[in-house]
Amino acid sequence: MEGKEGTPEEQEIAKKYGEKAIASIKHVTSCVKIVSDLGFNIYNTHKKDRNEIARLSKMVDEAAEQVKDLKQYKEAVHGILVPFTDSVIQDLDTYSQQMANGSAVFLRIQRWNVQKTLRDYNFFLQDFTAAFPDIAKQYAFQVENLQEAMNLMIDLYGFIEQYNEEMQFADYIANINSPRAREASLGEA
Repeated sequence: MEGKEGTPEEQEIAKKYGEKAIASIKHVTSCVKIVSDLGFNIYNTHKKDRNEIARLSKMVDEAAEQVKDLKQYKEAVHGILVPFTDSVIQDLDTYSQQMANGSAVFLRIQRWNVQKTLRDYNFFLQDFTAAFPDIAKQYAFQVENLQEAMNLMIDLYGFIEQYNEEMQFADYIANINSPRAREASLGEA
């Protein structure tokens, strides 16, 4: 039996080596566990960082796209909106200047022209500012105020025209009954 199990000294030495081996294995296992836990934590941290970097990169790309869209919108404002607005202003100024000497019929035609111009301008602004509803509402309100002001001006010119016509008619009536008109006979010419 001594050959299989060894001598008590050999058994003692084997026991010590076995304990040392077990302690070494436990130590190596502990180190492997610490390294694997650390590696797992580092992986999770980098994975979170990678996800955060991807999210931030996506946000930067979206912001760049928005800046590009705003630059195009700015170019459209300067290339389309400003010239069209200048044209409307010029048309309204022309209508205003022509109203001073216009008849009642002419004033009605001018009212129609003003309303058509402002209606077209309002539709253009609503379409142009569709992406910005608050601005579209403000523009619509301002165009409505401008239309009311232009209608008031047309009405005032209409009243002035009516007053002038009534004054001319009063002068005509006054001249019919004037002493000079009574003295003239119809047979004399």
